[in-house]
Amino acid sequence: MNILIVEDEAITAMCIAWAIEDMGHVVHGPVPTAREALTLAAGTKAVDLAMLNADLADGRGAGLALAHTLRSQWGVSSMLVSGSADAAAACDAAVAYLAKPCSIDSIEQSVAIVLAVLGGRPPPTRLPRGLHLFA
Repeated sequence: MNILIVEDEAITAMCIAWAIEDMGHVVHGPVPTAREALTLAAGTKAVDLAMLNADLADGRGAGLALAHTLRSQWGVSSMLVSGSADAAAACDAAVAYLAKPCSIDSIEQSVAIVLAVLGGRPPPTRLPRGLHLFA
């Protein structure tokens, strides 16, 4: 799977990227801004999932607006990975929210669950700590 990572905290971005690569997925990014993410998405053949922080280097809520744009322009589903629970809950363009701080294990488990749900499988009855699936 192709996963776009948009995160403005460099260490967090690298940890997410390593976890995703360890799972065998192709990582696009990480990039720190919505602007860079849109450029990257436009040049990428297919992104299966975007992992976004709600607040990015180009402004508060930039990740939320990016989720809307990715969905409307390319049909890309987004998973918010953020410490902004209220902002994440208000984003109707995202399919899931993973609360920060989160462990590598919870990132890997959450991505696997979100990809499975996007593939049409039902979610497990027990979710990793901090993961919230949206209807």
